[in-house]
Amino acid sequence: MAAAVAAINRQVVELAPVLYSPSRDTDLSVAAEPAEVPVAATLRQHGGWNYLFAVGMRNRPVTARFTIRGLGSADIEAIGEGRTVRAEAGGFRDTFTPYQVHLYRWR
Repeated sequence: MAAAVAAINRQVVELAPVLYSPSRDTDLSVAAEPAEVPVAATLRQHGGWNYLFAVGMRNRPVTARFTIRGLGSADIEAIGEGRTVRAEAGGFRDTFTPYQVHLYRWR
């Protein structure tokens, strides 16, 4: 447990400048399926990168569609997960297990 808490602490410290940057949430829309399982998200920009932090807000799986103004097509890195998600036409989809957090970034 101590190792897991230490890893989370390192990630929070590393991402603190991003978290303190102004939000671009007006450029973001999120649609969840099923709709009764909301996904909370925030869009930030820092150091030439765009960041999207998202979390499933219920003890149920959910698929979210993120639409971001000005995105176009891009490969989105899922930070710390060793995978990318492909954005097309300004948005992308991803799945969440109950209460799962995904952190994304792209240039």
